[in-house]
Amino acid sequence: MTPSARPGRPEPWWLEPGGEPCETCLMVHLDELLSHCEGCDAAVCTTCLIEVRERSLRLCPACAEAFG
Repeated sequence: MTPSARPGRPEPWWLEPGGEPCETCLMVHLDELLSHCEGCDAAVCTTCLIEVRERSLRLCPACAEAFG
């Protein structure tokens, strides 16, 4: 039993095993916590995601660098 688990209650959804790795930092995150790059459709966590506000884009670091 994990420290946050209480008898008779399910684990919080963000502690469940599984998920998809962020293609930038390679940390595994649940699908609900990932975004996808609008340039290359790579899975990107919210820590690695770069927002280009002038164009309303969400990009991975590689696409943001190429975008300029």
